[in-house]
Amino acid sequence: MKFCSNCGNKIGQKDKFCGKCGASLTDSSQGPAEEEEKPVGVIRENDELSAEETSETGSDPAAGSSTGETGTAGDPPVRKEASEERSNVHNQKYKPKKKGFIAIIAATVLLLTVGGVSYGVIFNKSPKQVYLSAELNSLQDMKESFEELFGDDMELSRMMSEKAYRSEMTITGGVDGHNIPEIAQLNHYLSDSAIQVSMSQDPESAKGMASLALLLNGTNVFEAEAFQSDDQTGISVPFLYDEYFFINNNDFGSFMTGIDPWYYGPDRIENYTEYMTSSTEYEDELKKHGLEYVTYITSFLEDEHFTLESGQEYKGESFRKVTLSLSERDVKNLLEGLIAKLEQDNDLQNLLLDMAESSGSFDESYFSREDMLQEMRYGFSEMREGLEYINMPGGFTSELLVDRGENIISRNVHFQVADPYYPADTMNFSYETSVWQNSGIEEVTRELTVAPPDIDMGQFTAYWNSETGKDQIVTNVGGKLIDYGDVAFDVRLSLDTTLSGDTKETDFDLRMSGYEVGSDIPKINGTVIQTTDQNLSRNYSNRDFELVLNVGVDDYWAGYQEVNLNLAVESKTEFTSSLGFPDLSGDTAVNVFEMSEYELMMIMEEIGYNLENIMYQAGWY
Repeated sequence: MKFCSNCGNKIGQKDKFCGKCGASLTDSSQGPAEEEEKPVGVIRENDELSAEETSETGSDPAAGSSTGETGTAGDPPVRKEASEERSNVHNQKYKPKKKGFIAIIAATVLLLTVGGVSYGVIFNKSPKQVYLSAELNSLQDMKESFEELFGDDMELSRMMSEKAYRSEMTITGGVDGHNIPEIAQLNHYLSDSAIQVSMSQDPESAKGMASLALLLNGTNVFEAEAFQSDDQTGISVPFLYDEYFFINNNDFGSFMTGIDPWYYGPDRIENYTEYMTSSTEYEDELKKHGLEYVTYITSFLEDEHFTLESGQEYKGESFRKVTLSLSERDVKNLLEGLIAKLEQDNDLQNLLLDMAESSGSFDESYFSREDMLQEMRYGFSEMREGLEYINMPGGFTSELLVDRGENIISRNVHFQVADPYYPADTMNFSYETSVWQNSGIEEVTRELTVAPPDIDMGQFTAYWNSETGKDQIVTNVGGKLIDYGDVAFDVRLSLDTTLSGDTKETDFDLRMSGYEVGSDIPKINGTVIQTTDQNLSRNYSNRDFELVLNVGVDDYWAGYQEVNLNLAVESKTEFTSSLGFPDLSGDTAVNVFEMSEYELMMIMEEIGYNLENIMYQAGWY
């Protein structure tokens, strides 16, 4: 398409003059040029200008052509200025915009390339990658759910292992036996009494103190206090003896030997406070070792162990099914490799011993550390050798249904274990789970089944199902054993939890049946109410716990009888450095290791007398 360089009018390929302004189209200096098609609005603007100019001159467009010169040569100055203005406007408005067009194409190509790569990464994963990604997502979901339920507890526990605090707890309760005389007498004591427990700990100095007090009608009738540091352990019972008794932790073995020459036990009292504060120190190390073993498992699994199928229908929707299949030999090779790795993992073995030692469950006074390591390695070796006697004729299969985000919708795990001496004697294991969103409710089912090939011989089933909404969680947990057609036991627990702000209220109901349980089976139900007021940035955590427990029994002679128990626990925790630990070096503290046998005997006599007096005053003696 051509346009007049003078007025911008459309012209034909063979035209020699412009039909609008009469300009010659043969002069090279003013010849027409190929331009982009002019917008309609601009064309109309130029058309109006051309009409005005024609009326002012009173001549037609071809009038100037008789002289053989261009149409603008004889134009008046006004027309020449208008023509030049139109030419400038045209040149500005009709300049081709190729750079913007190229940029659009480049951006489109880039988006298509990135999208194609992303699609390939997401949807062209290998079956192994899909399976492992789905399992990782499942673990992440479990972690988030756990933190949502117990996040406050975890934060409080971690802070208590790092900062000094004092915690006080008051326990009250009562019981209603509905005219049962024995229960009425018990309620008389419970309703008028309270138990107070307090604990103070300072992780930095490794000092801790705990106290217990019994109150009757608001009066303190009994109190005991225990203190411990890395060097000393002491106890005080003011109602029995005025002074604090203590012993240096390293003298404990010698003290016990003096009392009993045949004593065989720990030589030192371990610091409980250190255990409480060090229990979180091993978390990072355990995670590191755990990652090593997960890496070992994932590297053991080959692509050939996985298959992927699409178009699997579940509840009216289509999903992908990814399957992990291991032969019996694969399973044994994996387990053998893991156990062999445990045998050679000196760092993990020493970490486990450190944890056992800090918890007080391992004492080098009984066995040396090297003896314990040898025992541990021997146990791993026995486990590895025992794999020879484990037969899994069908191997191991795990099927996952996953959505586009590689979230697990359902899981089916199956394997079979056979007696090596009687191959026909097998047990089938099946574990099935599902997660489904239904109108804002998350439905989760879990079921474990263990049964022989002939289910008439017996079958054990355990389940844990839940429905979680915005403010409510309904959970059903149970287990059932069928033995040759008869129900050996059937235990069912239902929980209905309502969430309202910082308060969580749970109604529970426990039902049991089966010949193993018996005929006089109690009916148990009740309510648990928990309220939390926690602000760790302001160094406090207050919690209230209330339990209402109802236990009913159908008695052959007395008919149905029910007992109602009420329990209330109020706890207040404050993070502070003002804990008031006792000073065991003064005149009010007695080192029992330095006392003679006669002095100990006289103290025990005084304690016995005071104890009888307390029991008499309370009406218990």
